[in-house]
Amino acid sequence: MPQRENIFKQSELERLAVEKLPDGSTVIFDERSKSVHSLNPRATVVWRACASGATVPRIMEALADHFGGPVDVEVANHAIAQLQRVNLIESDAPAAVVVPVAEGAMDMGRRSILKGVGSLGALAVPVVLTLTAAEQRAYAFPAGSGATTTLGPP
Repeated sequence: MPQRENIFKQSELERLAVEKLPDGSTVIFDERSKSVHSLNPRATVVWRACASGATVPRIMEALADHFGGPVDVEVANHAIAQLQRVNLIESDAPAAVVVPVAEGAMDMGRRSILKGVGSLGALAVPVVLTLTAAEQRAYAFPAGSGATTTLGPP
């Protein structure tokens, strides 16, 4: 009996505010967790491919169509793991079957991906960066973000 492929889809869109940027990247604000997620262009393609549900081969096809050339399955799996970790996509697999990816395992995957694609290939790696509300405040305070200054007379 053939094994059924997992289908990945975007999670609860009604709780997300999404802004696509001109460079192909995407910023997503998750209203429930108050986190901001920054997806580089490759992670954006993977996330968008999951809009109506996608298997790993379909995600690889979307990456290849958008960026040209073949895509390694490890690159697609890396993007899926990052997006699942921050709850931007979910799988239709039963919870008992889905094994969470440990942060260390993702780092090893990232290292092996970078080793395989070389220094210029770093641009080819899907990246999802996340800031929680507490981290946002911590970074904004030293930068003076949100502070108003009034200039006196010249």
